[in-house]
Amino acid sequence: MKKYITHLSTAVVILVFLFSGQALAQKQVLVGGATVGTTPYVFALGFTTLANKYYPNYKFIVQGTGGSTENIKLLNQKEIDIAMITPSVLMAAKQGTRWFKDLKDSKKERYDNLRGIFVYFSTTLHFIAKDNSVIHAMNDIKGKRVAVGAPGSTAGLWSISILEAHGLKKNIDYRGIEMDASTASQAWQDGMVDVWCQLSEVPGGLVSNATALNKFRLIPLEDEKAIKTLRENKVISLEEGTILTSVEPGAYPTMTNKKATATLRTLASYNAHKDVSDDIIYGFTKAIFDHLDELYKQLGPTASGINLKEALFGMAVPLHPGAAKCFQEKGIIK
Repeated sequence: MKKYITHLSTAVVILVFLFSGQALAQKQVLVGGATVGTTPYVFALGFTTLANKYYPNYKFIVQGTGGSTENIKLLNQKEIDIAMITPSVLMAAKQGTRWFKDLKDSKKERYDNLRGIFVYFSTTLHFIAKDNSVIHAMNDIKGKRVAVGAPGSTAGLWSISILEAHGLKKNIDYRGIEMDASTASQAWQDGMVDVWCQLSEVPGGLVSNATALNKFRLIPLEDEKAIKTLRENKVISLEEGTILTSVEPGAYPTMTNKKATATLRTLASYNAHKDVSDDIIYGFTKAIFDHLDELYKQLGPTASGINLKEALFGMAVPLHPGAAKCFQEKGIIK
């Protein structure tokens, strides 16, 4: 009996060890993208798929969020581990300016605990109107209903800033409706809003689906006075990863623009709280940059903006040590 008990005790110890090891191996790492169905969310799915495949010590899980400003707060409060944030929004948060100008003067609220992982050129802002509408220019939006983006999203912050630069104030000169991308897409199709503002790759899946049966035009950003104002306010800023770009005719099958449509393009950055372990960030970064060809197959041609050459361009915060280790091995930094 004593021998049996000894063997049983040994078995229990082994099982406890195995299960505890399994639990450790499956520790969850929450990754904040943006609204479900948007480009940042789809890209987050691609990143986590590679991380789970090639770094199975942890379970990487994508979490739908409201976008950059919500992700900043969630990271700062350690409610998620990794998240997408556009550098322009991150810089404003750190400095307590623009969209964050009401923050109190404290390091905690200015998000000095955030660290960078990598950066990539990602999404383009679409101001979408149906082809049979009277809206051809930004000033035509006066008096109209506009899906400006999810609360706190980069699309929302930018679209409101762009309209302000054209002298249009939200809920005074137009009705600004904050809603997530999927809801806005359906509202636009149903005629509940006149303009739909959406950050997306070109062509973007959500935009392509919504416009498949609806001819549409993109409203251009071409007023020089407005562009000057946006530069002065750093909404357009190469330093912070926002540049003027254009969407070419034929980018979407039902798009009716006959010439290139000027708009904004942004960098996206992946970030973590400084207390997230180097091991997690190293494994996450390495899984992606060791398997870029696989990532491109998953996400399509627009994922080519994710590359080693530009991975640190426009980084708005100090690099996380785990990411630094990976890029040192790649020869990107010393």
